[in-house]
Amino acid sequence: MFPYQLLSIVYWVLVLSYVALGFFQLGAIMAALQLWFGLSWTLALVSSLYLTWLPVVGTVAGILGAHMVFGWPWLATIGLFAGPLFSIVTLALLWARIDRVAGLKREFMTEPSSVQGGGEPIETA
Repeated sequence: MFPYQLLSIVYWVLVLSYVALGFFQLGAIMAALQLWFGLSWTLALVSSLYLTWLPVVGTVAGILGAHMVFGWPWLATIGLFAGPLFSIVTLALLWARIDRVAGLKREFMTEPSSVQGGGEPIETA
């Protein structure tokens, strides 16, 4: 049971990280749209809500917006927006690998049965 408890925690950390990153990107993209295209704040908000949740487009637009509008250095903006994205992708791939290994272990720990629905657990000493 321990791997699945850990996976549940990792899953929620990934979800919350993605949402937090989205709010940072939302502000940077909204400010950029207002400056570049002269959009009102409501139209910029609606447009930035759409752009923010597109993984690569939101990251690039957030980097450009934070650098050009807020004046942040390139390295800081790339670190803020692309760093967590790479971490999220890495953790998601790791999670998928752990889940696959745990599934294979469960498959090998059951005996085949003529009853539909699977086998009985193997007794281990």
